Amino acid sequence: MIDISAEHIRAMVEEYRDEAVRLFQETVQIPSPTGQEGRLSAFFAEYMESFGLEVRKYEYEQGRPNLLAEWVGNDQGKKFVFNGHMDVFPPPVGIRSKFGPWSGVIEDGKLYGQGAGDMKAGDCAAMMAVRILKEKGYVPNGRVLLSFMVDEENTSEMGVRSLLRDGIFRDGDFGICMEPSDNMLLMEEGGVWQTEVTYLASGGHTTNPVCEEDALMKSIKVILALYKLREKVEARSFPGLGHPFLQINMLNAGTVSNVRASKSTFSIDRRFAAEEDFETVRQEILDVLERFKAEDPAYDYTLKEVAYYPSAKRDTGDGAVKLMIQACEEIQGRKVPHFARYASSDAVHIMDQTGMQMPIYGPGCLDICSTAEEHVVLEDYLTAIAVYMRMLVLLLGQKEGQT
Repeated sequence: MIDISAEHIRAMVEEYRDEAVRLFQETVQIPSPTGQEGRLSAFFAEYMESFGLEVRKYEYEQGRPNLLAEWVGNDQGKKFVFNGHMDVFPPPVGIRSKFGPWSGVIEDGKLYGQGAGDMKAGDCAAMMAVRILKEKGYVPNGRVLLSFMVDEENTSEMGVRSLLRDGIFRDGDFGICMEPSDNMLLMEEGGVWQTEVTYLASGGHTTNPVCEEDALMKSIKVILALYKLREKVEARSFPGLGHPFLQINMLNAGTVSNVRASKSTFSIDRRFAAEEDFETVRQEILDVLERFKAEDPAYDYTLKEVAYYPSAKRDTGDGAVKLMIQACEEIQGRKVPHFARYASSDAVHIMDQTGMQMPIYGPGCLDICSTAEEHVVLEDYLTAIAVYMRMLVLLLGQKEGQT
């Protein structure tokens, strides 16, 4: 049996340090804003094939392949799922970064670039974990699935949602999502409901006498009422998560400056805790819209759901989750904090549809992700590789008879 102790795993990662850093750097240097994941997908596929994995591609929109690569040890054993995404937010507009968004520059032990933390470091760490174990002769008593999605930063419709509808992930037993968590364990994610509300009006030149309110005024009045609702929403508090959120983030109205707006659309972003009933969350917002409509039929509206992510709580008493926690603590040599947040991930869809436990653990700090100075500390990245390796050997063990 090969030595797969925590100490030896750390030594193996150090042996592969240069390769791991090179992979991460090259990955960051490939631009992959949402909708433009094709080049990175091809690079990931080629890299996984280079160490003997067969890559399957699932493409729900041309030029944007999702990737699945399975490493089979004992086909009768359990299945561990790594889940990550390849798309990143576009670089911030109007803000110059120190090195450029796709530089991959390393300075003071940190690697800089757009998407470095969210979540190219985690993606690369998962691939390196599998590569190192595979090349060192470890054979899992089960299977390991590397999965890399497109469209996560948008709605996940071209990625994990379509894959789940096609039955992918249904045979997974447990896994990890490599989203940035500052090398801590994210155990709870609040739910997300994002919608767009549209009002119409007759419009007309600024000087034309009209009795009807224009579409922009309708939106403004309703938004102010929603801000009142926000005060009530944010007065609530839930352990670990704190208060939920209701935010208006976009408002688009009118076409030219001398014509009243005949159409106005604004967006609502509602973040909710697991303890909040989603139908109640939804109805609170609809009650505001319907109150205006009841008072004035001209406030008729259309509502478009943009995205929905269920809330998700990981079970810290589950046997697999306990082993994941153990792996983190053995490699890091300390008790690893658990935390919660209202941001969401593809993991919540996988958990919701399959019932598998999938905590989040990855290198990178959320507070600087998608900023002009996004970066990852290289030692944190290397630690994540070792943690993923230790998770695999604790959860899957070695195939019987392996030497």
